[in-house]
This record gives sequence, C-alpha cells and structure tokens, in this order.
Amino acid sequence: MKHPFRRIGAYLVDYGVILVWLAALFAMASLGWLTISIPEVFSTKARWIAQGQAFLMVTLPVCLYFILCEMAGRKATLGKRVMKLTVDGRPAKVILRNILKFAPWEMAHTGIWHGMDVPFGSAPTALGWSLFAVSMGLSGLYLISLFIGDGRPPYDRLAGTRVTRLS
Repeated sequence: MKHPFRRIGAYLVDYGVILVWLAALFAMASLGWLTISIPEVFSTKARWIAQGQAFLMVTLPVCLYFILCEMAGRKATLGKRVMKLTVDGRPAKVILRNILKFAPWEMAHTGIWHGMDVPFGSAPTALGWSLFAVSMGLSGLYLISLFIGDGRPPYDRLAGTRVTRLS
C-alpha cells in the first residue's frame, strides 16, 4: 500500500528535528561551547578534516537519529509517529536502509567540500558537479519512487525494509 504524502510529511517533520540539531550546533559554536577548527580550506587535507568534522557533527548524528528511532519499540522517527508510519525490518536492515538513504546527502557534501577549486567558493570542478549531480539524481529517484509501483524507494528495496501505515 502506497502512502507517499504521509512519507513526505514524515520527512518534513524529521527535517524539523534536523534543523533543531543544526540550530543547537550553531548556538553552541556561537557561545564558544563548541570549537570547530578549520585552518584553511585551500588544501586537500584541510577539506578532509572539515568534511570529517561535519560528518561527525551533522551526518552521523542525523543518521543515528533515524537508525535508533526506527530500531526502537515504535520503529519510527518522530515524523513517522506523527504520520502514523512504521519501519518493518530487522535491525541490520534498518541500519543498511539509513546508510543507503543518507548516502546521497554525504555524496553532495563531498562534492561541495572537494569539488571546489581554490580558493574555496570559486567555480566547481568536474568532481564537484558529478558528485552533486549524482546525489541530486538519487534524491529525485527516491522521491519519484514513492509514487510508482509499490511505493518503495531503492533504499527500502535494497535493504529489504518496508514502511507501513499503522491502523
């Protein structure tokens, strides 16, 4: 049974949770409670350090939010609970589901961090455009797949999970 608009609604609620996390990080950094050291983004090494910090502070916590909530008793993030959805699948499959779901997000970050010419902010390189284009293509595929067939995006199919509506 397809429920694309419920899934989109759940994503929007969860994106609100992500924005709260980003606001908390920004507030902590502004108050000096969180130190982010990026010497210069002009070297490849500095870009990897910056991307690693961003991964540890943003991508990993967001991915863990989805994984832990979807493995917990209700098998749902806050957004899915609001929209009365649940994720069906064993823990290992839920982990794989979320890694695959967030892969385009991190791919876009990689394109941004490593695809820019020096100085940072100049024209993107072929690597940057390619990674960003692939990530956007996958994101579009994920969205379109909610409306066709059985409504399962590629990450649900590959992981062997299913999002169902609670009765």
